[in-house]
Amino acid sequence: MSVIITISNNVNNVSLQLGDMAYYVENAVLEGEINSTPDIPVLIGEIIDIDGSDIEVDGSSPPIGAFLMFSKNKIINDSNLIGYFSRIKLVNNDTNYAEIYKISSEISVSSK
Repeated sequence: MSVIITISNNVNNVSLQLGDMAYYVENAVLEGEINSTPDIPVLIGEIIDIDGSDIEVDGSSPPIGAFLMFSKNKIINDSNLIGYFSRIKLVNNDTNYAEIYKISSEISVSSK
């Protein structure tokens, strides 16, 4: 079951993508307020369409006025290097002496 959530303004978060997971919190703390019992985020579902001020979610409808948030899919948005090789060039434009103590990286399998 999908539900369309309408935001009062256009969705202007460039990080929001299809496949992200949408959550809501009913009693969100607004700037300058104190909330002694913050709510735990509740999963709405996967975002399947974004169109202007409408977000279509494969899941349930959040309460009116709830604070919406989203999380990225870690499988899709992997931040490690992908591929068989990489080339790196380090340049020091400073005139003072400098040393590199360590260079490291993480790799992910890009094909099986």
